[in-house]
Amino acid sequence: MAAAVVSVFPGVRLLTIGDANGEIQRHQEQQALRLEARTGPDAAGLALYSHDVCVFKCSVSKETECSRVGKQSFIITLGCNSVLIQFATPSDFCSFYNILKNCRGHNMEQSVFSERTEESSAVQYFQFYGYLSQQQNMMQDYVRTGTYQRAILQNHSDFKDKIVLDVGCGSGILSFFAAQAGARKIYAVEASTMAQHAEVLVKSNNLTDRIVVIPGKVEEISLPEQVDIIISEPMGYMLFNERMLESYLHAKKYLKPSGNMFPTIGDVHLAPFTDEQLYMEQFTKANFWYQPSFHGVDLSALRGAAVDEYFRQPVVVSWIIPITLWRFIGGHTYAIVLTTDILLTCIQSCVGMNINHGGSNPRYNCLITSFLILGPCSRNSTFPSHRITTFTSICPFVINQKLAGILQARLHLKYHFMILNIFIKILEVL
Repeated sequence: MAAAVVSVFPGVRLLTIGDANGEIQRHQEQQALRLEARTGPDAAGLALYSHDVCVFKCSVSKETECSRVGKQSFIITLGCNSVLIQFATPSDFCSFYNILKNCRGHNMEQSVFSERTEESSAVQYFQFYGYLSQQQNMMQDYVRTGTYQRAILQNHSDFKDKIVLDVGCGSGILSFFAAQAGARKIYAVEASTMAQHAEVLVKSNNLTDRIVVIPGKVEEISLPEQVDIIISEPMGYMLFNERMLESYLHAKKYLKPSGNMFPTIGDVHLAPFTDEQLYMEQFTKANFWYQPSFHGVDLSALRGAAVDEYFRQPVVVSWIIPITLWRFIGGHTYAIVLTTDILLTCIQSCVGMNINHGGSNPRYNCLITSFLILGPCSRNSTFPSHRITTFTSICPFVINQKLAGILQARLHLKYHFMILNIFIKILEVL
């Protein structure tokens, strides 16, 4: 069982309201109090302290009568009396309100997120990103992390004294970059348990006055104000997978009309390439089935089927040496402008290219797909001409083939991923 999480809010005012004998009675504590919210899976325990003396205590569950009041107050009705809790700042109230919504089960209601994603898939997804080891893997991807830092710091004039929303902040690394660029306030939204670790980092780096960590999904939380900039690292494998782009686009409801988004453009690239070593590695795997006597059994009849199976499967590699082939063979690009109102239910683009040279063995030619992501004012990118994070090779082709087909990405209606299909056919051999 997970331990209860305690959130502390200083500078809280308490007003007690009742209507005994038909007359409204009010009592307000004269000094500011400290609110401690101890959240569990189904309810939150609230306690207000004057120094170390508890002056009010209650439990708030899904059945409790309570409501938001204005920008930074919350009212709770207990029996014949009500208490109004006024927070020191709208940001404090926003953090409290989002925490309370989660523990009261509001995340079980049909939000935009829950309508498009099956609960079991979402639980598994957020559990995965709640591990520090997984955050470490992403932070140590120096292409991605360094690119984002350069894009933000080189455009520091866009961030200076601005309000920023970090969607899916994880460890909060992009929020720290925004703070380095001079952002006045950053709302860091994170739905996994990593939000607790991000809060620890914010406190240890003395940025609690500028970075506000908000636990919850961006589709379900509330912000106290509109923002000037939205930042996020929404890239899944091949850009679309994990469906983070949908949450990133949904966050635009908090963006001011003149606001910016970092990044603003996502490109999916498809091009041929040659790698003899990679081909031989795949071919060697299939040679297991070439054995005429495996514990006395002849496996060679299945070698052909094994070769076909291995070359049908995507191969994810970390570095393609003959990267210059992009310039000579040509390829295909599909661009997504993230600042426009688009739906990512299904994205489709036609593909056409020629294979006009390759390695010493023509069967070494394959297709690779990768992606590029750009900010609004910078050419900083994760494009593979620098160094790549994900390439997928599929189906070998021979030299002098003319190829055409469709690049299609469509979301899975229940699970937390998109299906990327590349339909290619050989039109002719020149």
